[in-house]
Amino acid sequence: MFAYLLVSFVLALTFALQVSPQISNEPRVTAVSLSAGVEHSCAIDAEHRVHCWGSNRHGQLDALAGSYAAVSAGDTHTCAIDLDGGLSCWGGGKFAGAANPVGRSLTVSAGEDHTCSVREDGRLHCFGWNRYGQASPPDGSWLDVQVGEDHSCGLRQDGAIQCWGDNSWAQSTPPAGEYAVLVVGDDQGCALASDGRLVCWGDDQRGQSSPPAGWRFQQIAAGYGCGLTAQGVVRCWGELDDPPQPLQQLGFVAVDAGHEHACVILNTGAVYCWPESPTAVPDSLATR
Repeated sequence: MFAYLLVSFVLALTFALQVSPQISNEPRVTAVSLSAGVEHSCAIDAEHRVHCWGSNRHGQLDALAGSYAAVSAGDTHTCAIDLDGGLSCWGGGKFAGAANPVGRSLTVSAGEDHTCSVREDGRLHCFGWNRYGQASPPDGSWLDVQVGEDHSCGLRQDGAIQCWGDNSWAQSTPPAGEYAVLVVGDDQGCALASDGRLVCWGDDQRGQSSPPAGWRFQQIAAGYGCGLTAQGVVRCWGELDDPPQPLQQLGFVAVDAGHEHACVILNTGAVYCWPESPTAVPDSLATR
């Protein structure tokens, strides 16, 4: 009987090691923020360096040297804001570096073929592909801007959301209300209301605009839908599973979702992305 129990324990342990990610309490590089794009992702470490991984068919991983405060991974290009507020982009051919604004930027969001940023004076600056008007923002003062495939959405100073560009999936028709957080995916968007409610709109073919009822999140991600609770738990909806339970027990501090994958930063500062392919995290950042 003892031999049977011992064999059963060994088999169970072997299986657990095969299906669960190995965990490192101290990654060689500590991530403090991240962005998941279409086929690549990027993170900023505690030394303000940018790390990118995934597809590099258009040079979207070839980060420019410098110290950065924010990064946004789009489709074929990446943009980042340096510590002085300067905006730089790389990859993506003619849609990447054209019309970078002069002066300080506060936020940046890179989409499929266009980019938008909030300037220091609260105005929006957009550049790139503009077939649907997605790079022609309204006037006014803004807190944030987020861009998708062919549309853009901004969060105004009064908490209202306004979108422009393609509206084939009603992705540019956000619900009325006062919001504190805004995120945008390919053809949809989600926002946290000032009372903590989570609302989503636009394309729902994969369930990405149908979040679970009853959950309260302090951080959200669109594309695939995911949210981070105040307790450090990540829940995802639609076609994407939650991150593995062993990692949930450690807790998370950040989450972002791209076109076919999502990434989290653990309390340890390590980064984990799933499904793994094609977004294998560099060894210096990865759970091990």
